[in-house]
Amino acid sequence: MKSEKSFYIGFLFFMLIIQTSCNNVSVNQIKTEDEITIKNLVQNKEADISWTKEIEAEVLSTPLTVPSEYSKANVPASPDMLKLSRQGNQPVYPELNDFGSLDTSSLAPFVQEKVLKFSADLSSNIYSGPEKYFYEPYKFNYLFFRNDFIQGWKNYFQKDFPYTLEDTKQTDDEGNPVKISLFSKYILGQPFIGAEIISLPVRFYCQEGKIDVTLYISNDNKSLIYQITIDRWVKV
Repeated sequence: MKSEKSFYIGFLFFMLIIQTSCNNVSVNQIKTEDEITIKNLVQNKEADISWTKEIEAEVLSTPLTVPSEYSKANVPASPDMLKLSRQGNQPVYPELNDFGSLDTSSLAPFVQEKVLKFSADLSSNIYSGPEKYFYEPYKFNYLFFRNDFIQGWKNYFQKDFPYTLEDTKQTDDEGNPVKISLFSKYILGQPFIGAEIISLPVRFYCQEGKIDVTLYISNDNKSLIYQITIDRWVKV
């Protein structure tokens, strides 16, 4: 009786081992098939992708230059610390699509000041005053510009010029000249600086729109104007 019981227990144990082995083989086989399928999918996906040429490939191979102030102070050159460094940083200037860059850093301060004074005088009295910024032999260029400007105002803005020569002679109750302001603001563009002449774009804003002109200025300490041309009228 004991022998039959031992045989029965041994048979059950043997069958359990066989079943477990079969299950492991099945699981391993399914796992292997899944891995092969996934690998094929990845390979097919890579074959379908059109890879572009790498941009700035040399960046990762270029050694990182640590500013001397950090290396001397034994400060770790973290990305945040390098952002604070002014070494190699270049200023970024705004740019208008229909006008160009507003970078006037190459323009001497005294030239910029004279152009702004000319613009202010042009705004307050186009008939008399702005011609003093021109070279004496070239003052006739301002007269041509003034006539074209007044006529262009009517052609492009479909309005008469805002004030006449007589309006500039008007005074208030206290005898002070009536203040005239033709332009709401004016901006300078990036100049082209040659050996003798500076070409400088200027934009004038008014209620009716904006006008782009170019000043041709002598590249010396007098900074007198040779010529002024009207480049563009834009009606709002």
